[in-house]
Amino acid sequence: MIKRPGFRGQPSITNVGGDYWVVSNRLVYIDLSGFEYELPEGAPTDGASSRLFNGHLNLLPSHAQNSPPSWLHDWHYRKGFVYRDNVAFKPIMRIDADKLFQEGLILSGVGRWIAWKAYMGVRMFGRIPWNSYRKHEA
Repeated sequence: MIKRPGFRGQPSITNVGGDYWVVSNRLVYIDLSGFEYELPEGAPTDGASSRLFNGHLNLLPSHAQNSPPSWLHDWHYRKGFVYRDNVAFKPIMRIDADKLFQEGLILSGVGRWIAWKAYMGVRMFGRIPWNSYRKHEA
């Protein structure tokens, strides 16, 4: 049985102070090949995947900012792993996290041009946070 791509679960986040949020309930993203990516309840996010320069340059329209694709992208950047049942399942490369972000945006209704611009933004500016998270792991 082929699984329909996109997010499963009720998207909801809770503000825990300032620009920091946590995912209120578990979400699953199914990519175009049918692979599942988990975003566990309690996963932190700051929405940084959808904005640059401390919010002064928003890459996405307001309805797509701080949305499930950016939450999953933030999670992959923070952890560097794909999760299943709250357990690290396999490592994820930065480019794959970025491609999933673009795909998730498109499947969530964001136009291809806007999703491509967001993808290019995380490709150009995501290296610093990605490397910062990897340093904290060492």
